[in-house]
Amino acid sequence: MKMNEFMWKGEFSNMIEELEVPDNWDLHVDMNLVKQKTGLIYTQQTFGSFRCARCARSWNSSKVSVLFIINLNKRLRSGTVKIRIFKQGCERCTHSEEIIPTVTSDNIERVVCNLVHKIQRKFYGVTDEYQHQKPKIYGPLEGLHNKERCEACRNGLCEQQMLSCKSEQNREQRDPATSTALSVMSLVTGVASIALMYFANK
Repeated sequence: MKMNEFMWKGEFSNMIEELEVPDNWDLHVDMNLVKQKTGLIYTQQTFGSFRCARCARSWNSSKVSVLFIINLNKRLRSGTVKIRIFKQGCERCTHSEEIIPTVTSDNIERVVCNLVHKIQRKFYGVTDEYQHQKPKIYGPLEGLHNKERCEACRNGLCEQQMLSCKSEQNREQRDPATSTALSVMSLVTGVASIALMYFANK
């Protein structure tokens, strides 16, 4: 089974246009994509469904890892995003081919929306109150995530991406509160300084 490249590219183009992102941006599928020294690395996890071609076993996973490498050529005003969706293997079959998941259109939309907002923040300095969209879960999830049969785990992406994603979300949620706390501290410090000056001159 091949990844639905047309759907991902179409959703990306629509979101770039809808959010009025500057420059020309393209999305390219690369199923051999790995982390690189150049470009912005961005990872997400979404929900996907799998079906083994060998034994017909089906399963769902909420740990479908998606890797993006994002580059912007400012001189040419041209941006490129490479995407890879990582496969999983069937637990029942020992030597079965690893499978590309089926991702629903609404979860593709959520992943792409997160991606485009990331581009806006990192390359164009857009600051808004956008909240990272989590995937919709369809159907039951069976047991624990099998790291040995997960392509992303073998590439060191699963746990790392969850930690980095949580850290970023926590940081974005913490920033307004931190700013408020700093403002209050500055105010208290200022009042204390004025009081000390007043009593020193008495």
